[in-house]
Amino acid sequence: MEEMFKILFKYQNEQIKLKKDADNPFFKSKYVTLDNILEHYIPKLNEDGILCFHTVQEKELVTSLILIKTGEQIQSKFPLHNTDPQKQGSEISYWKRYNLGCLLNIQTDTDDDGNIASSGWNTKDYYKWKIDMYDWSARVKEETDVNALDVIYKEFLQLNPTQKQKDWIIIDCKDRKDYLLNK
Repeated sequence: MEEMFKILFKYQNEQIKLKKDADNPFFKSKYVTLDNILEHYIPKLNEDGILCFHTVQEKELVTSLILIKTGEQIQSKFPLHNTDPQKQGSEISYWKRYNLGCLLNIQTDTDDDGNIASSGWNTKDYYKWKIDMYDWSARVKEETDVNALDVIYKEFLQLNPTQKQKDWIIIDCKDRKDYLLNK
């Protein structure tokens, strides 16, 4: 990973500030669009021999950066929850932006488009909630026994989750059950 890290460190040292070129009217905030990120970084990645691509694997959007000459690779993943094709397309575009932001250390938005501020949560609690939820989602996605999904859900309920957290895990469990029953 040494070569890949050297190249990413070079990008970080450039201290590039991408313009927040789109508005989120609902939260009255601005963010960097996926087009802006791609327009700026794809030529740099190409010049340094890094392939960037996105795939959907087991209900997750996976963004990969691969250094062609060495095969070194880093990835970022986010779970997909929508099954409606149009909604899923929007969700994929959204996570592509966040995955690239994670991999390239790009500040893509102001905080989280205002979601924390409008939810009444403080930042620490919000990110702890997201991390906990990703841990639970990972357990669900790794499960190979349909009946064990019910056990995971019951364990989760013992934590007294919020309705939003319950809804998230219900979607993950349902999607995983559908996948296991139809494979």
